[in-house]
Amino acid sequence: LVDAFGRPAIVLTPSPDPTTWSGSMRSIPGVDAKRLLDAVAGHPLTGLVRYGGHPGAAGLTLRRDAIGPFADQVQWVMSEHHPERLGEPFRWVDGSLLPEQLTLETVAEISALGPFGRGFESPLFEGTFQVISARIVGQDGRHLSLRLRMDGLECDAIWFGSVTARQMPVQMGDWMTACYGLQINYFRGAHLSLVIQAGWPLANHGREMA
Repeated sequence: LVDAFGRPAIVLTPSPDPTTWSGSMRSIPGVDAKRLLDAVAGHPLTGLVRYGGHPGAAGLTLRRDAIGPFADQVQWVMSEHHPERLGEPFRWVDGSLLPEQLTLETVAEISALGPFGRGFESPLFEGTFQVISARIVGQDGRHLSLRLRMDGLECDAIWFGSVTARQMPVQMGDWMTACYGLQINYFRGAHLSLVIQAGWPLANHGREMA
């Protein structure tokens, strides 16, 4: 939900106590999950029983009869304190890589900067590619295996969770802008693979294969 809409997301499910719901919150850069709930909890009708967390995530328990007022207060706090975060989904990237930098050596250099985690995420890059091939993979049919080309260089890529109702976001011959990380795929020997976090087809390029 956070990736799809570019906003903090809260998911609740029924608790063993029939009077409450419990769940978790995930946030986005620039919006502190704990502080947002602090602001929401200050309203007497929000029904927060308890909560806790950190800037990126939080857990909470809420009275079942207060879901409506709670949702309204969350929306109000976001619109008042973070109006700039109510637009389209976005990604922070670390720039672009040249085709000659798409190598196992680059993966090793990046790995040497780790370990990565919350507040020090693994680098993401942006690039424009032509789709050489695309096929749906995974038991649930939700992932896309791609072969991409950039300025004559070809590489494999995987785009998790990108397929909806068997509809692929890109097809063979398309051009796309991708936000991606790098990994080593050890299937049939070590080779570079891009892990796509987000992608956008470029309609003005057409679908002609070079």
